[in-house]
Amino acid sequence: MNTRSFLTYQRMPLEKSVVYLFKRGLDKTSQISIKVNDIVRPETVIAAGWRKSGYRTFNLAKLFNVDPHKSGDLLQRTIGSRIYKGDIIASSKEWLGMKEKVFRSPLNGVLLDYNPVSSRLTIQYLPTEIKIVAGVYGKVLQILPGEHVVIGTRVNLVRGLVGFGVDREGSVVEVGYPDIPIQSDQILPKHKGKVIFGGTSISLDALYKALSLGVQMVVTGGISFEDFVRLRGTKGRYEDVGISVLATEGFASSPIYPKVYDLLKQAENRHVFFQSDRNSLVIPISQNEFDPKDITLKSEEEHGQLSDFGLLYEGAPVRLISSSNYGSYGIVNTIDHDSWMIDVSLESKNICVHPTELELILDESEE
Repeated sequence: MNTRSFLTYQRMPLEKSVVYLFKRGLDKTSQISIKVNDIVRPETVIAAGWRKSGYRTFNLAKLFNVDPHKSGDLLQRTIGSRIYKGDIIASSKEWLGMKEKVFRSPLNGVLLDYNPVSSRLTIQYLPTEIKIVAGVYGKVLQILPGEHVVIGTRVNLVRGLVGFGVDREGSVVEVGYPDIPIQSDQILPKHKGKVIFGGTSISLDALYKALSLGVQMVVTGGISFEDFVRLRGTKGRYEDVGISVLATEGFASSPIYPKVYDLLKQAENRHVFFQSDRNSLVIPISQNEFDPKDITLKSEEEHGQLSDFGLLYEGAPVRLISSSNYGSYGIVNTIDHDSWMIDVSLESKNICVHPTELELILDESEE
């Protein structure tokens, strides 16, 4: 009897309860409010700081129709003073002092500078307080002031085949149905700031609508290669084009792997993270599932790297990657070592294919 083994592509669409190290970015103004080994919740403020919000300039000479060298005399507030919207900043008397012309601040801010040569007045917006939250249930493992805080936790990982855009985060919400493409009319204003999932694919029109409404990210079965090229940006797939996309099944219209879809349904309305360099959606575990005792800075390294190839076996879950049945999932029934053919049960039929037409699907327990 021929006992030849067949090697084929393999991938793990999802992994459950793996150690993951989150890096929450800091800047030089961040005041850190936690310490190493602290246990944090998603809403825990780990640092806070102030971010400058820009400025506006005004030409006093033009506003009052006076000589630039005289416009400085019209200022009613000193440089460096804090002002509020509606405060009088400059004024002048007209019609022999019977009428007063004033310039009121259009914003809350600080009088930053006045140039007596150009008569240009600069008002800086008040800085905005930025609070950085942990975002997950986890353990603080490392603090590098001015750089980042490392928080260790356990997560469920959804691994896609194709993605573009930058790292994003938001609450995950189902849109549409699992067995048909996402439609434009299914994307609504309430999805602003959300990570939406569903469908076998998403059209370019639907993506543009999602972008216009402020959707953070789309997770779907597939995307056409032409749309991928149009949307990924001139600088490559990691350019920020205003929205990120993860196609779990690649360049085709194909349903999301059922176990992945079920996991996303279970995680609905929870906060998730997109890791663009790994084409992965990160779903932090709940408070009840979190156990900090086995989480260290080296835990993630110990997880290991999955091989790109694996051995087929009877009963193995597989995905068809041949053109006629691309994206269909099935189970290996029998392996004929003499003819090099694999009998696979699909949802509605059985087919015989060559090993090169199959992708071995690993459950998280089979790594």
